[in-house]
Amino acid sequence: MQQIGKILAWICAALFVISGVIAIFLFNIERKTFAPETYTDAFREQGVYETAPSLFAEIIISSTEDANGISPITSFLSRDNITFVISSLLPPDEMEQLLNAVFESFFAYLNGETDSISIPLVSFKQYAASGAATQALTEIIRVQPECTADQLWQMSMNLLSPNPMLILCNPPDHLTNLVLPFFQTQLVVITSNLPDELTIAGDSQPGLPEFRERLGRVRSAMRITPVFPIFFLLAVVIFTVRNLNDWLMWWGIPFIFTGIGSAFLALVGAPIVRLFMQTVLLQNDTNAPIIFLDMMRNIAGAVVSQLLSPVIIEGIILALIGAGMVVAAKFWINRPRSSLTTN
Repeated sequence: MQQIGKILAWICAALFVISGVIAIFLFNIERKTFAPETYTDAFREQGVYETAPSLFAEIIISSTEDANGISPITSFLSRDNITFVISSLLPPDEMEQLLNAVFESFFAYLNGETDSISIPLVSFKQYAASGAATQALTEIIRVQPECTADQLWQMSMNLLSPNPMLILCNPPDHLTNLVLPFFQTQLVVITSNLPDELTIAGDSQPGLPEFRERLGRVRSAMRITPVFPIFFLLAVVIFTVRNLNDWLMWWGIPFIFTGIGSAFLALVGAPIVRLFMQTVLLQNDTNAPIIFLDMMRNIAGAVVSQLLSPVIIEGIILALIGAGMVVAAKFWINRPRSSLTTN
């Protein structure tokens, strides 16, 4: 019976190592994949914030399009001009905060905390309507091509029109002071038409709720993976552990192999994580905002590094704990019998 118990204990120890490596890997991947901090840190490393204006330009245009795919904003500004206006009107720190807020909203939706993905525009609208925007407007005008005669004529007509058309061009110096207030007024009009919070996706979008539900089931399965190694670890205790020395050895050795296996899998597991992101999170058929998915694909390497670092650290710690337990067990075995008894 004792021999059978040891065989079962070895089986359970082996299953603990296998399930433990998988659990450490999947549990950390689930925890880090759906935390916005993972991506904002990767953005900072990869310099994504510098390209954020084009992201917001696409979001604003796509979110304000009508049934015919036409955005009223593009009647005033082209995509390039919108991108330039955003980059000019939002300081870098404000841009970083705004992009972080968008991704927090994105993952709050994936985590089931909200029913939509939105972008806050209050700070952008306040800055655009303030006097601080004057310098930015001057810069915007100065980088435009010189105004043609037709454009100057249209500008003159706009000053008298109740519904003027914004024309971006670089007028002569003596006209700049005249058209600058007009640009400022038009910018206030454009931004005032924007909501304080722009919803870009949500439960009303076909396919997205189903994707979130499917993703929730996958995440739930990943969260419960630590239950299995704990079960096998307790089974080892039942089958063979009879004293402190047994416990140190029968837990220490599996801990060492589990820690080493986890760290090794994290070091070579970048393709596995990329495959997980592509098949579970970055699917084109989810109807999630494509621009988010494209951005996360572009920084996949930096994101994988953020995801796997905790696995390596935890694996090393677990291996050291196991080694300490084995050393303690050997010390216990080698102690003289007389030192273990008391008079």
